[in-house]
Amino acid sequence: MDTNREKIIAIINKGSLSPNEIGLWENVLNNLPENLSQEILLALEKDPNQLGFLTENIKEKVAAVESKDTNKWDSILQKEKTNQ
Repeated sequence: MDTNREKIIAIINKGSLSPNEIGLWENVLNNLPENLSQEILLALEKDPNQLGFLTENIKEKVAAVESKDTNKWDSILQKEKTNQ
């Protein structure tokens, strides 16, 4: 049986992500505990259009961490709360 990670990668590969975005997802998934990948898989199976939102969210978080911008990080978290 496929793991959650493999199922997510299959969804990602069906999407319209760039090679860099696919690589970003692979990097995230390689470092993510299985229980969290299950949550991502459930969200993507429920609404495949979430792939774009989640991809942008990951890119924003990476940029905030790299720049050490805590205000940007807080803004991202606030946006997540608003979108729930």
